[in-house]
Amino acid sequence: MNTIQDFDDKFSTLFTGMVEIAFEFVNRNDDEVEAIYIFSSLEMGCFYNVFYRINGTVVNINKINAVSTEQYDLAPTRMMDLLHAGNGMLAEMETLFKDHNREVPKSMKMIYEPQTGHFNNKMGYEDLYKNDPVKTAASVFDGWFDDVKSQYTPV
Repeated sequence: MNTIQDFDDKFSTLFTGMVEIAFEFVNRNDDEVEAIYIFSSLEMGCFYNVFYRINGTVVNINKINAVSTEQYDLAPTRMMDLLHAGNGMLAEMETLFKDHNREVPKSMKMIYEPQTGHFNNKMGYEDLYKNDPVKTAASVFDGWFDDVKSQYTPV
């Protein structure tokens, strides 16, 4: 039976999982990791990517060792495993929404702040790039990264 509680429980498990894998990637380092930013899109297939704010600096995943005292395993296979796992959870989320006859969100921007436990998830239902000849899911992710980075970069 597809109840509201069933949907809520499965949805919570999936988006918590997407945050958890990104936090695990930085060894759950809540001393230095101030925020984890996760962008996911179901607009044209599954797209999951993450960036971090560590010690006051916003960085893409492949640059986290440049700003962190703790050093992480940044092997390409490890980064790809993270993205692949996120995409798998997104595919499950899409199925969950469809199975419960709910509109599938086209995008989600999640922000988790490990030091405070604050979490924000903004879901969008409008097309961000599908009808644009230049934009892609990656360029929308890069735009969000640039916006957030500009907020934390001294002028």
